[in-house]
Amino acid sequence: MEIRKARNILLNIGWQNSLLCTLYQMALLNVGILNQMIYCHFKEIDSCSGTGMGFCKMCFMMEMELFIVRTMGGPPPRAYVDGWYRTKDRPKIDYGF
Repeated sequence: MEIRKARNILLNIGWQNSLLCTLYQMALLNVGILNQMIYCHFKEIDSCSGTGMGFCKMCFMMEMELFIVRTMGGPPPRAYVDGWYRTKDRPKIDYGF
């Protein structure tokens, strides 16, 4: 399933984007302006591999629960869902230093 379709389903049933698109996040990702626009539209992107199979991790939140989606095939919008899971564990934050 394309991530656009899965994303719309999740947002329509009450899941929300769990991450904010900030200039600091863009600096850490070290991506070009086109990719910045993609990341800003898909605010739930946590990370992308950038090479190989093009895996990305996307995080949605509802109350205190996370819904993690792994995609493959590059960054959205061309990515396809590869797997998912739900958790109440707090995500680890990598500040890059």
